[in-house]
Parts: sequence; C-alpha cells; structure tokens
Amino acid sequence: MRLRFFSECGLILLACALNLPALAQSQPDDTSESPLTLNAYGTLGLAATDQAQAGYRPTVSYRNILHDQWSGRLDNRLGAQARYALTPSLAVVAHVLARRNGGDEVSAEWLWGMLQWTPAPGWALQAGRFQNTLFLTSDNQAVGYAQPWVRPPVELYNLGGETANVDGVMLRYNRPLSDWQVGLTAHAGRAKLARPLYRYENHPNAALALSLSDNNWLFRISTLVAKTDYQAPAAQAVADLITAQNPQAGADYQTGALGWQHYSNAGFRYEQHPWLIQGEFARTNLRKKVLPDQRAWYLTAAYSVGDWTPYISFASLRGISNLDENRLSGSAQKAAQALLQGKRNDQQTLSLGVRWDLRPGMALKAQWDQVRVNAGEPGLLQSPLPAGQERVRVLSVVLDWSY
Repeated sequence: MRLRFFSECGLILLACALNLPALAQSQPDDTSESPLTLNAYGTLGLAATDQAQAGYRPTVSYRNILHDQWSGRLDNRLGAQARYALTPSLAVVAHVLARRNGGDEVSAEWLWGMLQWTPAPGWALQAGRFQNTLFLTSDNQAVGYAQPWVRPPVELYNLGGETANVDGVMLRYNRPLSDWQVGLTAHAGRAKLARPLYRYENHPNAALALSLSDNNWLFRISTLVAKTDYQAPAAQAVADLITAQNPQAGADYQTGALGWQHYSNAGFRYEQHPWLIQGEFARTNLRKKVLPDQRAWYLTAAYSVGDWTPYISFASLRGISNLDENRLSGSAQKAAQALLQGKRNDQQTLSLGVRWDLRPGMALKAQWDQVRVNAGEPGLLQSPLPAGQERVRVLSVVLDWSY
C-alpha cells in the first residue's frame, strides 16, 4: 500500500505509544467495558546536516538520505495499533506503521499482526507477525515518545538492518525471583525484505533473550541465528568478475545462500527519577566480504528537571573483518576494492539533546549529533567526506505524541 501525503517537510509520522509494547504483551483487563483497545502514535520532525554531499543515513543500505536542507525524510512516521480481546486469555493485535522506508518510498506496512494467547500468569504465546527480540528496545524501536533520543543510536541499531519483522511464533515467560523478575523470550520464524538494490530472506530466523529486572534495573542478553539468502545484483556482478580470475577469492564475495548468520547483544537500563542510564553492546558474525562482521555499542545518560530531560549519548561502530584484498589484479582488483570501500563503516557519534514533555502523551525533542568517520571512508554516510574532513553534524527537532 502506498501513501502520498504532505510535502517533503512533514512526510510521514512516528511509531509506538509509551505503553504500546505493554498493550501487546499484557493480558486483557476483565473490568474493561470494551474488548477493543486503540492507540494512535506519531512523530513529526525536521533534520539537516552541515554537509551538502556526504549524505547522512541511519542504515548503510538506506536510499533515504539527509543532506544540508531541512527535511522530514528520516523521522516522520504515523501508526496505529488495535487490540481486540476475544476472551480473557486470547486477543488479536494489529499494528500498522506508515513511513518513508529505506528504498526511499512512502509506504505503510503491517509491523505486527498476531494472535496472542496468555494461558496462565507469566506466560504468553504469540503467532503471526511480531518484532524480533534482538535489541533492548526491539518492541519499540520506532517509538519516539518512549525513548529519550530523537532516534535510537544508528551505530548499533544499523546492525539489525531496516526491518525487524518476523513471521512465526514467539513465546514469553516471566517469573518473580525474590525482588527481581526473570524473563525469557524465544521466537522462530521467517523474515524477509525486498528493496530496489537488494533483497534477503532469513529462514529460519530464531532468537533467545534472557532478562533480569527490578523496579530500577534491567539487564538483558540475546542471541539470534538465521539462515540467510541474500540477493544483490550489483554485488553479485563483482563476485562473478572476481570468481573468473580467482575462484577461491570469489567464494568470499558470493551472494545468494550465505548459510548461518549470528547476532548477539547485551544491554542494561537504570531508571530512577531523575536519572536514566542505558547502554548496549552488539556484534555480528556473518563471515562474508559482502556482509563484514561489525561490533557496536552506545551509552546514554539523561537527567530530568521538571518537564525537561537533557541527555548525552556516545555510540561507536567498528568493523572486525579484514577488508583488504591482495589476491587479485586488474579490473577484478579494482572492482573488489570499490565494493569493500563501501563496507568501511567505522563511525562514532556524540549526541547532545533535550526532551521537553509538553503534556501527557506529547514530547518535543532537539538533538545535535557530531558524527566522526575515518578519513577517506564513508562510515554509514552515502559517500566519504571531502578531503581533510572527518566530521558531519546533524541537527534534529521532533514532536513525539501518543494517545
């Protein structure tokens, strides 16, 4: 389904209410007058960089690029969730999100669409479409109102790619342990995405997450494995050229069936008014030149004073695969080097921001990012910065709301 609304300045509107994940995971209230619960949510924002050519983007595969003119391309989203309780233990949940996607197209998608069964306290079984369980904020990754930042740190959340939808089955279990709560989440299913330059399918896609929490602390670790089929015609053309000269080297560049891929994550959150401190570490184990291994982390600290919450955050992305190539010559060598240059995604971002809670369900945020990349390398940018420059600055202002 395609949507055409507004101008580029205010193009889409954002995701997920503060209580959106809770609504999708909790049992129905037996005292509720209506079995139907509706939520609307959104973000309206503008952002710009101080570079005309480099092209800022939140994920390396995005064609949706931010330059030095104010634009709503990255942050504007609009969504809605409906939950209908069929019985006290059985409910249907549907969640639609409209935004400009990584293919630079405005579209609406079914982010969630599942049947949820809660057979006993602490247990929940979901079947259908849901979010994966890899990251600390997976349930509300697109949520503006529920998060301190304008957008989640791109260095780490880039590792999950653009889509986080899984079609399959998810099991959740929570159990009290003294003053703490132990949680387990497991899912298995299929994830797929098609964009103009590539498409992929993870089947099976399976993950396990363990958490420990109390009133102030949350600790969480997770792992995800997937058997991946990745189709990228431009990258495969390079692989064919390399294979014709050196079949052994060409095997490192092949797309198609890539076999098993592995992602891991660990995170924590401390929240006790007026403090919020949150951090995550993640890494990939993909073992391919076309999808090099990376590791990333961030640390965010926020302090509330009345309705105002200033925050500071630092995030880092580092490549851990060897991207040098000395087995080739001639045109094959040049093609390999050009391909690998785009995989040099090391990047660090210092973010300073402030959140103002205007009223319940509405928050205004402003954020300044200083993004540093290695000289001559693109990082997550569309292209390397001009010679002698290693930093690009991004200024963003957004209005998050949830009702």
